[in-house]
Amino acid sequence: MPIPWLAIPCTDSETCEQLKKLFRVSVTPCLTLLDRSGKVMSDNGAHQYFELEMDVYMDQAQNYFVEHVVTERMPMLGFILNWSRSRTSFGRSSVPVSELKGKIVGLYFASALYSPCDVFTQKLVEVYNKLKEGEESFEVVLICLEEKSKEPFEKIFRGMPWLSLPFKDERCGKLIRYFGLIAVPTLVILGPDGKTLHPNAAELVEDYGTQAYPFTAEKMVELEEINEARLKAQTLESVLVEGERDFVLGKDGIKIPVSQLVGKNILLYFSAHWSIPCRNFLPELIKAYHDIKAKDEGFEVIFISRDRDESSFQSFFSGMPWLTLPFGDERIVSLSRAFKICGLPTAIALGPSRQTVTKDARELLTKYGATAYPFLGDRL
Repeated sequence: MPIPWLAIPCTDSETCEQLKKLFRVSVTPCLTLLDRSGKVMSDNGAHQYFELEMDVYMDQAQNYFVEHVVTERMPMLGFILNWSRSRTSFGRSSVPVSELKGKIVGLYFASALYSPCDVFTQKLVEVYNKLKEGEESFEVVLICLEEKSKEPFEKIFRGMPWLSLPFKDERCGKLIRYFGLIAVPTLVILGPDGKTLHPNAAELVEDYGTQAYPFTAEKMVELEEINEARLKAQTLESVLVEGERDFVLGKDGIKIPVSQLVGKNILLYFSAHWSIPCRNFLPELIKAYHDIKAKDEGFEVIFISRDRDESSFQSFFSGMPWLTLPFGDERIVSLSRAFKICGLPTAIALGPSRQTVTKDARELLTKYGATAYPFLGDRL
């Protein structure tokens, strides 16, 4: 689709690079909003646009972004679902939507063609069944994003114990727009009164399981305390080991036990070949890596690939001098959730005494190079 606005020619790479540095662009898409005087009103316009899903007049944008949040835009669920309508599901009887009244409801936005949804579904099924066994007043409604073929919808819903809106139901699109959906999986939690308790509890379910229920503000405070306790007890093994997966890979596929990395400064490098910022940052990181290693052998980088196919992963990793997790490793998803990775490239620094030193190591390396190491003190 052609864009209707002005553009800097792609051949003017010098100006593009100057603007990237000026506005500190590290991930894409990035939308920086300027007022008429050239003052930056927001450097997170892309996220805010998708989240609020509305055009904002430029003179009022700054105040609007501050004053409006997702949870303030959610009146009763019946406004969209229409309580008088019923739900039809593959291979199951219809259930009146009115039966959801008074319950805590999770609207589960998912795609049958996106593997992270499959992984999260397994966790959500586990949590859902445990809450049902405990006779909690909780229900989940699938909002499937598939529109072209009914087969993927039937396939994903067949393994779910909860409810669903019918395939290609018009309310699916309304809910997607209403809640400002920007990613899947997303689990919107609605309270017994139909108002939003949490705009996306997927991370909470993944991290805390049934402990996250009933997703109230009081429960969020409790979970924060649990998280602080986790951070204090964090070890390299707790971060990188899952079951029998207690290793990373070196060159030529050599398995390196995680235990051999204990006591070192570790950089978890989340990246992907398809991302231009990632490809641009890689030479900087390689140079810094060699400079740091020349002075401190107790430093190591672990590549956490978000590539979409193994050939891209192998091609990208072949130019890296450090370690990696295997392509498609289950730990990639859990690490991305644990550190709340929402943009690439991202570098997380872990200290020798097991703590997370900083989640902004990529920015520090760009600004200071190898002298940013070990990412402490005035460099933070």
